[in-house]
Amino acid sequence: VCYEFTRVVGKHLKEFFEALDRFSPNLMDLFRKKRGLSGQLLTDCQTKTTEPTDIRCLRLQGLPVVLGDDPSAFFHNRLG
Repeated sequence: VCYEFTRVVGKHLKEFFEALDRFSPNLMDLFRKKRGLSGQLLTDCQTKTTEPTDIRCLRLQGLPVVLGDDPSAFFHNRLG
């Protein structure tokens, strides 16, 4: 997974997660300040949790909302 991420993105997965962790508090502030429909969609991303994996997932799920994209079309889950 790490090799494929590096091949596609051009950055190590560990560096990506470190940056995401570093910017998480700023993303939370941004999510809290949003109003209207965007604010409603970001409510789920403000869940109180201390699990790093959950925090990362929630922040990534909120990015398309902040950027004005359709969150349902932004991510594709590949299970199975």
